[in-house]
Amino acid sequence: MLPFDFEHFGGNTFVLRAVPIVMGRSPNLKIINEIISDITDIGKDKSFSDKLEEIINYLACHKSIRGGDDMSLQSIRKLLIDLANCKDSFHCAHGRPTLKFFSFKELDKLFKRIV
Repeated sequence: MLPFDFEHFGGNTFVLRAVPIVMGRSPNLKIINEIISDITDIGKDKSFSDKLEEIINYLACHKSIRGGDDMSLQSIRKLLIDLANCKDSFHCAHGRPTLKFFSFKELDKLFKRIV
């Protein structure tokens, strides 16, 4: 379960007391609003488990490592170990590929060793 802690403040206002640790110390307000909107949609068009999976996927994508991000050798090693332990290490939560395999011939072409 995601550890969001909401408290009704009156009317249609709520106080957010806790968010999942994966959101960091200063969570993005836009993301929190989108998640709250998703949570309020439960039962309208999707089941709780379907909506929860969408929220988890959304959080996973938001906290993902982006191209150009600086990474230490230690964090790269941890990422590869974590990836190897995933149920489906070949795709992200939205189905996009996480790995690309190259043959030696393709690598040679990339580095202009053969034409």
